[in-house]
Amino acid sequence: MEKEVLDNLIEGVKQNSKKHQNKLYEVYGDFVYDIIKHFYKDIHTIKDIRQEIFLKVYDKIHKYKNEGSFEGWLGRISRNFVIDYIRKNKSNLHLEYNTEYEKDYSEHQKLFDYEYEWDEKVGEIIRHSKNLSKSYGLVFNMYYLDGISHKEISNCLGISEGTSKSNLHKAKKKITQRLKGWID
Repeated sequence: MEKEVLDNLIEGVKQNSKKHQNKLYEVYGDFVYDIIKHFYKDIHTIKDIRQEIFLKVYDKIHKYKNEGSFEGWLGRISRNFVIDYIRKNKSNLHLEYNTEYEKDYSEHQKLFDYEYEWDEKVGEIIRHSKNLSKSYGLVFNMYYLDGISHKEISNCLGISEGTSKSNLHKAKKKITQRLKGWID
């Protein structure tokens, strides 16, 4: 989306225009959906969380100063919201990736012209990560797929940085063991 069009859209949302809010949801709804599905499998839960995120965005958009990437700002709000939601609803967490995510991920990688072999390896790692325990899988997901630091993970999940690092190490070890036969 062109900067001028995006700036106009954001300005309309800041003025509580329903038309502009609907357009923002239409343009960025899939972007937010993709962030949420890193953590949740159930489509209804994903859609509910997405709706809540957009309500928060509409409420907080006045804090966006048209500096930097709007997608970066929206992504940060979305990830923070999901992490807070996880903290409040730990029993509802589903870390498995569905095949639709794997397909989207592979298509996303092809856009950047990664070599086929690299895509295949990444896809295999994601498939193996489905079988990790919740504690290992969540840290693995947050660290590698969302780029969240151990310090942020520990704050979000109420665990020590050491526990975060240990869970990540154990997750990598389990995935490596499962990949050993695939790589050889």
